[in-house]
Amino acid sequence: MDGRGVLVVGERDQKEGGQWPGRDGAKSVAAHLGAEWDESVQWTLPPEGIKDARAWLEAKAAAGLNLVDAAACKAVHAELLTVLTAEAREAKAKRERSPSDAELIVRLAEERFRLGRTDRGDLFAVRVDGPNVAVMLRGSAEALRASLATEFRAAHGRTASASS
Repeated sequence: MDGRGVLVVGERDQKEGGQWPGRDGAKSVAAHLGAEWDESVQWTLPPEGIKDARAWLEAKAAAGLNLVDAAACKAVHAELLTVLTAEAREAKAKRERSPSDAELIVRLAEERFRLGRTDRGDLFAVRVDGPNVAVMLRGSAEALRASLATEFRAAHGRTASASS
């Protein structure tokens, strides 16, 4: 981001039963942006009794706002921003959790191998970019488990736990 603040504005659209898609969506978008940018992002709702920013502007026009007068429009937009920021709340950034070693190993397996099962239920794999030779999950140094451990270390610079 370039240093400007961001304010996510939801709709005041609470439903019977307590659901509030506009509020929940604004909070979610603000949290996602905050995590993505590693910065504070605020969210807010229009004033009580007003559904959204458009309805607020329509109410101002009905009260006599001249929509052709650029200075009047600029002033009413500044007023709206003041009203919205007065009630703004900081979103709690949802940090993306790092995938576990087990998840990273499964991703490696899915990217680099075609996986299968024998008639007896034993797991095997065939390299996507190699010869059509099946390797078993366990067994020799060429087995899938050993290959994935080696490839995990090469990709991530560390050894995965045995349980992964």
